[in-house]
Amino acid sequence: MLQYLKKLSLAKKLLVSNILYGIPVVVLMVLMIKAKTKDMTFAEYESYGNEYQRPLEVALEKISRHKLVAQRALHGDSQSKSELAAIQGQIDQAFSSVEAVNGKRGEALQFTTAGLEQRKRGHLKPELVKQKWETLKGKISGLKPAESNDEHAALIADVRGMITHLGDTSNLILDPDLDSYYLMDVTLLALPQMQDRIQEITGYVEGILRRGRISEDERIQVNTYATLLKTVDLDRVTADVQTVLSEDANFYGTSQTLQDNLSRGVAEVQASVGDLAALTKKISGSSQVTVTPDAYLTVSTKALGASYSFWTTSIDELDRLLQARMSSIGADRLWSVLLGMLALVFAAGVSWFIAVSLRKSLSQAVGRLSESASTTNTSSVELVSTSQALSSSSSEQAAAIQETTATLDQINAMVNKSLDNASKSSQVADTSHKTAVAGKGSVEDMIRAIDEINKSNGEIVKQIDESNRQISEIVKIINEIGTKTKVINDIVFQTKLLSFNASVEAARAGEHGKGFAVVAEEVGNLVQMSGNAAKEISDMLEACMPKVTAIVEDTKSKVERLVSLGKSKVDAGTQVANRCGDALEEIVRTVSEVNTMVREISGASEEQAKGVGEITKAMQQLDQTTQQNSSMSNETARYAEALSQQAENLRQIVTTIEEEVLGSSQRAAQVSPAGQGAGVVPLKREKGEKGEKGEKGEKKTKPAAKREKPLAKGA
Repeated sequence: MLQYLKKLSLAKKLLVSNILYGIPVVVLMVLMIKAKTKDMTFAEYESYGNEYQRPLEVALEKISRHKLVAQRALHGDSQSKSELAAIQGQIDQAFSSVEAVNGKRGEALQFTTAGLEQRKRGHLKPELVKQKWETLKGKISGLKPAESNDEHAALIADVRGMITHLGDTSNLILDPDLDSYYLMDVTLLALPQMQDRIQEITGYVEGILRRGRISEDERIQVNTYATLLKTVDLDRVTADVQTVLSEDANFYGTSQTLQDNLSRGVAEVQASVGDLAALTKKISGSSQVTVTPDAYLTVSTKALGASYSFWTTSIDELDRLLQARMSSIGADRLWSVLLGMLALVFAAGVSWFIAVSLRKSLSQAVGRLSESASTTNTSSVELVSTSQALSSSSSEQAAAIQETTATLDQINAMVNKSLDNASKSSQVADTSHKTAVAGKGSVEDMIRAIDEINKSNGEIVKQIDESNRQISEIVKIINEIGTKTKVINDIVFQTKLLSFNASVEAARAGEHGKGFAVVAEEVGNLVQMSGNAAKEISDMLEACMPKVTAIVEDTKSKVERLVSLGKSKVDAGTQVANRCGDALEEIVRTVSEVNTMVREISGASEEQAKGVGEITKAMQQLDQTTQQNSSMSNETARYAEALSQQAENLRQIVTTIEEEVLGSSQRAAQVSPAGQGAGVVPLKREKGEKGEKGEKGEKKTKPAAKREKPLAKGA
């Protein structure tokens, strides 16, 4: 297998690869077609169910009608007998249609013995249901009305059971689209249930109307019938139709016939069935029967006819929806197949185009690789000579670098010594700066202490002034006491006069003024004592006032002299301290500048030492690099020889690529004398030219080596 693939060209290999990649695409396409076909089959089975339901719905309608007419005939209505025969013929025709469609779709819808028995519906075989009808038809005239109702109800139940069975087996109840699903609910469930209820209500109410009276229980039952017909049947049909109309646009586009026919049909059903429900409600609302049987039958027949007509309209529209779905699925399937085939053809064409382009591009690349191999071989020879010259230059450059490195070592030693001296000077400057700063701090402390003394003297002066002020206040108080004492003396004088006058008046009074005279005498004595005391106080105040004043003045003058002398001394000390502080501050500034300069010198020396160290390190690295270059030049020479060998290997690779691109068979044809072309001949010609170019390269590289030596010394 591998040998066969090697014989193929690149284009054919890509074609085979494309075919292999196309196989999964084809498989996926087949699976997609099967899925589309399954969806179409699903819709087809739904249409089978509609086809089967049509004759069953006709049979259901006619059997329900036969039930009502049979009731009338059994109650003695002679006209109903002829109508009964006509209806029986219609039912026979309906069952014939059922047999025909059963032969066509019965097996698909599992109306077989096995299919029905599996679902416990063996009694719903079409032939058995028809046989039950034939039996009922033959004995209808001999049945009682109640028996006729029971027989008809059983037959109607079987027909509805067949409708339920076809709904299950035809996928109608599993419809995936909302519009067709709710329309299916109308045709398969809602309308048949409504029709059955109308027939049941009609038979029940007709009997009451013909009897001409209604009991309370019958009124309740009739009201229940009316309510169920309105809320359960009519409202359900209306809601389903509204959903169909709303959702129709969301599936395969809007169907205008569906919109028109369903809207018109449901309106007729709402009107006729609504009238029937209202009339039935009216009958249940009164104990008197006021509606005639014929009037009720007219409304009932109209409602039943409208429901069957709407059923036909609905199932026709359902068939159209199913047909639209099948058409859409078929179109999708066809387009999928066409697009898949086009994609495969397009992929194959693109692959072939890419293969041809690659073949052309690779052929050109092979030619360029062949030329590059020859050029590489020539360059490798020249590279050997150049490497030898580079090795010699590197040796001379290494010697010069070693001499430079030794000189830099000496410079580095001198710089390090200068750096040590600068460091010591910086330490001495730091010590001087610290000492000057400490002296400046002491002077500043002394200045602050003198300032504090000055402030204390000021406080002393303030305290003395305050004491003088207080003494002045005392003197003032003493003066006021003297003033008050004079007032007391005046009062004493006045009191003495009053006492004297009182004594005179007491003497005039005689015996009656003796007591008052005693009092006046005592008051006079007290006044005399007060006067003496006041005079003593006044004498004392006059004696102490000059002394106090003299003491205050003497104290104030002494304190002022002391404070003035202390302030002059403090001011002189402050001036001396300020001059010392200024001198020390100048010393500190000068020392700081010296310290800064020393540090700058030290930093510069350190940077210089680092720079010299970096230069030395760089020279050492350059020396190592030069030695590495010398070693690498030798390696380059060896690599050049290996490169020459690689050029030969490259020619072999080119040959292999040509075999891959053209195929081994076409490659062999081109190598043959009859088919020599651009692929091989240039390779052989370049191989012959290798020696010539190599010799020329060696001759040219010797002067190049001589040119490299001055460059090495200059470096």
